[in-house]
Amino acid sequence: MPVMERPPWSDLHARLHRELRQRALLPQGAGVVVAVSGGQDSIALLRLLLDLQPKWQWRLWAMHGNHGWRPDAAENAAFVADLCQAWGVPCQVVQADPPPTSEAEARAWRYNRLGAMAQSLGATHIATGHTATDRAETLLYNLLRGSGTDGLQALAWKRPLGDSPADAKLTVVRPLLAFSRQTTGTFCRRRGLPLWVDSTNADLSYTRNRLRLEVFPYLKAHIHPRVEHTLAQTAEILTAEVALLDQMTDDLYRAVVKPWAAQPSDKPSLDAQVPNPSNTQPSDKLLLDAQLPNPSNTQPPLDADSLDLTDPDPQLSALPLPLLGVVPPETYAWRIQRSPLRDAPLALQRRVLRRALQHTLTAPITFDQVEKLVTLVTAPNRSQTDPFPGGWVARVEGDYIQIQRADGIITILT
Repeated sequence: MPVMERPPWSDLHARLHRELRQRALLPQGAGVVVAVSGGQDSIALLRLLLDLQPKWQWRLWAMHGNHGWRPDAAENAAFVADLCQAWGVPCQVVQADPPPTSEAEARAWRYNRLGAMAQSLGATHIATGHTATDRAETLLYNLLRGSGTDGLQALAWKRPLGDSPADAKLTVVRPLLAFSRQTTGTFCRRRGLPLWVDSTNADLSYTRNRLRLEVFPYLKAHIHPRVEHTLAQTAEILTAEVALLDQMTDDLYRAVVKPWAAQPSDKPSLDAQVPNPSNTQPSDKLLLDAQLPNPSNTQPPLDADSLDLTDPDPQLSALPLPLLGVVPPETYAWRIQRSPLRDAPLALQRRVLRRALQHTLTAPITFDQVEKLVTLVTAPNRSQTDPFPGGWVARVEGDYIQIQRADGIITILT
């Protein structure tokens, strides 16, 4: 493949340049690892960044992750490597061994490898090719499966890679969130850019393909011709509002949630009262109703190259966990002061209690699980929930809600 000459800036170049500057996504001279699948969005991103590189003086690298799922995966990887070589971009192709067993596992593996590559090169940023179309699809998918404002804000412009000290120093950025998939496709066609077409793109057993090939065309034809734009715009509005809510949640969380050294006598009582939030259904249904069906149990979720459904909450990495070494780790639990929570709006109560559960449970938190804690904010003394997954329970002790293991063995999960 010949090295492509850089043509004069297009309108897309100018718009991307403004977004980068206004949102402070990629600083001047930053080291950037670009995730490249070979599809139009990631190829457009890499080409645009290369075109803007003389002005921004970035150091650019590319990485392609081969999950080993498709028969043509090796050809796909070779295509990306050859294109990067032709464009003068250092590229690493990494092979998953063994192949991931789920889309979530693949996504975690891919970001882990991107982070490792960035750290080894001294890069500070990881760039992905998510677009406004991906944002709209993510919002609709999360809405249909059930989500609060955090999920409906969909994809963030930038976030820390992860919670560890090393990952927190790396920033994942999505420079193309202001542009649709149609825009990146037009750019690729006008520039004559070679693209790799995923062999699974037409497979309707994938939720992402049903959304793209059936749901959104129907919505455009019969509901709103600019539905992608309006949904992406809604996600942008929610992003700013969630940032405000996160700040308010941080303040209240630090004020009311504390680590607590449990004593043997603090073992939950089997006879404690379990409050019933609905006053119409038995308490033993609370946990059962919380087990919502998981779409990934029947089909792969939305493609992780284009959608990012499991963004970690960046605020969690900033919240102090219990100070290990002060008391033995097996005695750790959480204690939540009720009186400040009672004075707070319900929305903040839910967010604070959800974070407490995120620091405790390993499985995704459900709405019903949060509501079980909300009922304890005003419940009588000695009330407690039925067990959460993993054997955790929450009970009322005076002005506090205590989250601990039902068997009396207290282990804080980090």
